[in-house]
Amino acid sequence: MFTQPSFRFPILLCIIILLASCNSNNSTAPVKTDSTGISATDSVAVANKINASPLPKKLIGSYLDTLWVDADSFSKLNGVKLAFRFYIDTSESILMNAWPANSSDNYPPGPVLILSKGEASKFQYQAGDYLGNLLLSMKEVDKINSLIKSDSAQYVLFVPIDPAKASFQGQVTDSIYVTRDDPRAFVVGGAVKAQSTGIATNPSPPGTAH
Repeated sequence: MFTQPSFRFPILLCIIILLASCNSNNSTAPVKTDSTGISATDSVAVANKINASPLPKKLIGSYLDTLWVDADSFSKLNGVKLAFRFYIDTSESILMNAWPANSSDNYPPGPVLILSKGEASKFQYQAGDYLGNLLLSMKEVDKINSLIKSDSAQYVLFVPIDPAKASFQGQVTDSIYVTRDDPRAFVVGGAVKAQSTGIATNPSPPGTAH
């Protein structure tokens, strides 16, 4: 007996294809990603989080520390001008390191002097003070080395000057002393006898580079 062909299967197939097509045309656009693979939405969220994070305030109003270096290391730099740059260590203390500054074209990649932390002074640096490069002239370096030799000094101390009363007001600078006493005695409350060299680090600017 001849029977009519069934069209139910082709009709079901067409419905499935139509539904799949509608789903692929969803009006919600995919989130774009940048070259790092972070979505644009995530990037905005990260930026907002960073901008909302308060900056550390511990540095403002902190006490300046006496810094020191062993005399042997300093004496090896006889006949050079020294430029000091401030350095913030992991405890947020402000230290200094030095480079020879006879020629601005020949700075070594690393410092030639690394100063260590000694006793905290009674002077604080405040908002509005300047932390800039400091200089010691060749003549000043030679004088310090002469005092190291004549006094049999073992260490060179950089003692903070009150920024409010400094020669260049608001500049963080140091007076230079030499001593035979180990400045690490500061840490346990010991006393250190030191001789003033009459020399202070020179901010540049505003002082002359000499």
